[in-house]
Amino acid sequence: MKEILGANLKKCFKELKIKAKKTYCLNNKYCEYEVWEMSDNDFEVLSNIPNSKWKESWGWWRFSEGSNMGQVFQEYIINGKKIMTWDGKRGEDDQYLIKSRSYDNLLEYFCDEIGASTETNICALATDLAKQNNMKMSDLFSIYQNNKI
Repeated sequence: MKEILGANLKKCFKELKIKAKKTYCLNNKYCEYEVWEMSDNDFEVLSNIPNSKWKESWGWWRFSEGSNMGQVFQEYIINGKKIMTWDGKRGEDDQYLIKSRSYDNLLEYFCDEIGASTETNICALATDLAKQNNMKMSDLFSIYQNNKI
């Protein structure tokens, strides 16, 4: 089983006869993220499509085995819930150390604390953070992003 991050993939999966299950969906005016689960075989079908054959109407997707951030070591509050994660650029500021390490949502943490905003980086961080907190990526987004639709 593989989890991918993407958006607007229904048409792609239908045309390619890929069986995938949407396990998380975030839609708002700034971004759209979906987490999909599929078998290793269906993932291989998706992965083997060359960029030159990818249709614009198929949306986008990213996959990662993890990030290069290393072991999580710091407790943060994201979306009102505790999670072990990495200290980012704000953690280096002495004045920040006395403030609560909290964020309203997961994407805000990735962007403001870690400095990641591209789909590729978000996917790598989310995959790694989920693994290190013993959960699926869909659970990570459902709990810490909390805009499940």
